[in-house]
Amino acid sequence: MLKKNSIVLLAVIFAFSMLFLAGCNSKKDLGTNPFIGGIKALSLEFIPNAPPLEILDSGLQPFSVAVKVTNEGEAEVKAENARVWIDGFSPSLYDTRSELLFKPLEMDLMRTRMTADRSIVPGGSVTELFPVDGDLVYKFSVSGNQEQAFRANLCYLYKTEATSSICFDSVLVRPAGDGICLLSGQKQVFASSGPVTVSALSQQPVGTDRLRIEFKVEHLGSGKVIKPFLDNFIEDTCLTSTQQDYFTNENIVFVKVDPIGSWSSGRFECRFSTNPEFSSAAVRSGSYGVSCVTVSGKDTCKPNVPQSNQQGFVRLIPYTDGEGDYGTVVCDYYYGNEDKGNFITQLNIQLFYQYKQSAMRKVIIKHTDFE
Repeated sequence: MLKKNSIVLLAVIFAFSMLFLAGCNSKKDLGTNPFIGGIKALSLEFIPNAPPLEILDSGLQPFSVAVKVTNEGEAEVKAENARVWIDGFSPSLYDTRSELLFKPLEMDLMRTRMTADRSIVPGGSVTELFPVDGDLVYKFSVSGNQEQAFRANLCYLYKTEATSSICFDSVLVRPAGDGICLLSGQKQVFASSGPVTVSALSQQPVGTDRLRIEFKVEHLGSGKVIKPFLDNFIEDTCLTSTQQDYFTNENIVFVKVDPIGSWSSGRFECRFSTNPEFSSAAVRSGSYGVSCVTVSGKDTCKPNVPQSNQQGFVRLIPYTDGEGDYGTVVCDYYYGNEDKGNFITQLNIQLFYQYKQSAMRKVIIKHTDFE
């Protein structure tokens, strides 16, 4: 019996030891990531009973529409950089006007953040009411019951931050186990929560004087990515959806690459990809959108990527399997005279974009008959 009890005791001790070690390893892994991560940004949802699921016709039932906007991502959203509006129906049917169904957010939305002990502090939220001047009523009489869709739309400026550790080595070939990091290969990327993120970052030497860094910018959310306007918010880019607006504004992300630490003695240059050239006589734009040239009677158009060596616009294109969109950034670091040794340094990346998403609620307009 004593031997059996000893075996049970040893098994219990072993189990607790494994749990303790797993906990330690988990904490170690968590400690390397400065972000919460994920693909969340702002969420949008209808408040219950606003609108109600059943609405009486003939102006008999005043009601309002209310939506809740919550910041579930890791970037703050300024009120002036976000718009919310209601559509899906003719405003005149509900005794209102379209301008009364459109508004900026009433307040800034603080980001979701992680504390020093890795606790999560929820982001800000706000409830927006429509129309802005009172109530809606369905003015007319319907024949039987009719289904009506209410769609809430949200468009806002958002930012994703990412960071990766880059290996620097002035010696291209070292004996196995001699270096402190690998000069070639995939590098881990940590990114803040947002529907557009950084992935597949790799590095490799190019000849004896350059280090090449390449990464993808990916759209993983279900909404639409729209070109950001960094100086001010231009709401029309979210409200229109013609073919010209698509080529000019959609699926364009502004990327800033920030090499920090030991990069000062050399030269750092990045190339920001656009999608393959496409033809459209209808597409014309200014310096930050799409430019077209006519050759032999054929218009060839592509997005512009002016800007500096470390920032630029990237147009996202679909993956061949249809799962998401992506763009590529390639950066070359040209070694300087002071670049000596083998060490790890940091590369920070910021993505700026507008994001458009929607939520839908279907209601029934009920006929009332008092005869």
